[in-house]
Amino acid sequence: MADRTFWEAAPGLVGELPDDLRRAVAHAGSGPASASLDACRAALAGWALPDVRVRLAFAPTIPYHCAPGFFRECRALADEHGIGIHSHLAESRMQAVVGRAKFGRSLTAHLDALGVLGSDFTAAHAVWVDGEDIGRLAARGANVAHNPNSNLRLGAGVAPVRRMLDAGVSVGIGTDASTCSDGLDMFEAMRLACYSSRIQSADPDDWLGVEEVLEMATLGSARALGLDARTGGLAPGWQADVVFLDLSRIQYLPLNHAARQVVFQETGTGVMHVMVGGRLVVRAGQVLTVDVAKLRADVERAVERIHARQARGARELVRRLEPIVGRFCVGLAKAPCPVHRYVGEPGARRATPGLGITIRSHEPPDHAGACAWGAGPQPDRAACPRSPGPAFPARSRPRFLLPARGRCRPRAPRGRKASSAARSAVRQVRCS
Repeated sequence: MADRTFWEAAPGLVGELPDDLRRAVAHAGSGPASASLDACRAALAGWALPDVRVRLAFAPTIPYHCAPGFFRECRALADEHGIGIHSHLAESRMQAVVGRAKFGRSLTAHLDALGVLGSDFTAAHAVWVDGEDIGRLAARGANVAHNPNSNLRLGAGVAPVRRMLDAGVSVGIGTDASTCSDGLDMFEAMRLACYSSRIQSADPDDWLGVEEVLEMATLGSARALGLDARTGGLAPGWQADVVFLDLSRIQYLPLNHAARQVVFQETGTGVMHVMVGGRLVVRAGQVLTVDVAKLRADVERAVERIHARQARGARELVRRLEPIVGRFCVGLAKAPCPVHRYVGEPGARRATPGLGITIRSHEPPDHAGACAWGAGPQPDRAACPRSPGPAFPARSRPRFLLPARGRCRPRAPRGRKASSAARSAVRQVRCS
């Protein structure tokens, strides 16, 4: 939830839209903060399900989509009702750039200054965090939900999970949402958590081990949900939450290293039974608690209704907005950022004119500020980082560098160019 829409939160974006699109997105209001908070109070007052199964938590979204006062209200209500707070934190480079421009500090430091961080706080993603941010999360006892599938699919970068664990941050594994993580497969998420750690360092000591990843996916995730006193492992007095795997499946023949085979080979096909709180909900691969055939029919009818509504103009609106928003956000993300979370050295990426940001005044937690956005100087030429061979003009620098007989071989750049609007000369925007 938020009290600012995406259009209000992305500085300067609405001003770059054509008049008719600007009018169209103006109707996408988020509503007053009080309405969201009142709805949360009503849900908490009427919640009848046992919290051992389903717990409510506050989920204010990306920090600059929420006013400081909104976050403070969430913290106060979370403390009052003894529930947690979940927020998407530093997921993308754009978020890191806009957060520093808007608040004059990282998004993690901003939430810490508001008193939001704590042992009941879970940061989804935490990709574009630096050493100080990781230290803050550790000092407050906060949790991180690592979502490698989503981060890779969206090109958000690779989270510094090893550094978090070494600093004492509790890390769980998540799947984000079906819109950006597709199958919501926890086995795949564990596997990608292991694999992505191996492209950050050549030192095996820096890689995530299978036992670590299994603990992250079980106890670490339970801790992120505030359920670690009752689930996340098998122990006397805890919930009997168990997944039974069929060891006759090919991925376990022969059974040499159970943890390694679960993380690196299991795809879900080996799941035989699932028990939740001592109750079987899946037996021999069949779901016992849901009429799957009826659910499938309901979903198909719902899709037909959604498509019918989209046919009345929504698809056309998205088709027109997508290239404008994409170019603008790419341009915005090219602003200087002290954190690097893409694989490879920063200089190995394509050098294209980017957005420069100059902070003219930082926004105090409860006041508006102003930021100046403009184009910074760019080098005319970019030397090949792997050999003293020829240099490439900045605009044609290779997106990927592939070895070719000891030298670097350029591959043609792909993807959108940064929008000229986002790279334009200094522009004043309100950061309220």
